[in-house]
Amino acid sequence: VAADAAVHAIGMPECGVCIAQCAVYLALAPKSVAVYRAYNAAMKSAADEPRCPVPMHIRNAPTKLMREVGCGKGYQYNPGSGYQRGCPGGYLPPELGAGRTFFDPRDCEPPHELKFCPGGKK
Repeated sequence: VAADAAVHAIGMPECGVCIAQCAVYLALAPKSVAVYRAYNAAMKSAADEPRCPVPMHIRNAPTKLMREVGCGKGYQYNPGSGYQRGCPGGYLPPELGAGRTFFDPRDCEPPHELKFCPGGKK
């Protein structure tokens, strides 16, 4: 995005070095198929179980009726809970399996490692 902004702000040919720097950065950045594999696994899961309902605790509750039937009950606002990763009730429907994850950090190219928000508890 910064390279694109430089092209628009500075113009050619002066911004050529910004484009080159971006190309080199991307060429040297750690590569991974982890997101690709996670995305494909999630899409397969959604296709295999297309009618799994969204868990009640993460449903939006803009109306009184929705609140009365339990939508949003127990929802934890991430910034309000110290940026703790995850929630006790999970985010996936029970039909997909409790504690199931799609992303596997072992699929990342060494020495790349995941870094979450500072203060994240999980």
